[in-house]
Amino acid sequence: MAGIFNDLGSGSNVDVAVITQEKTTLLRNFIKPNEKSAKLQSYVFPKGTTNVLNEKIIQKNEIGRYITVQEVPLAGDQMEVDT
Repeated sequence: MAGIFNDLGSGSNVDVAVITQEKTTLLRNFIKPNEKSAKLQSYVFPKGTTNVLNEKIIQKNEIGRYITVQEVPLAGDQMEVDT
């Protein structure tokens, strides 16, 4: 279960297969960790609802005034590969 719940590609549901001499039964979604519940209210907002409080367009040549840019030295011509 831990692998299923922590793996984003698995779908996060546990399926169980019950195998007896007579038959095999597949129980899909036997455990669902994150059941969706009904929303308390509608969260649909019309376009333009959120106000823009501040907008500033920074040109590429001005970026150094706002952040620090450092060059990262290359280790060599090729990427290191574990073998």
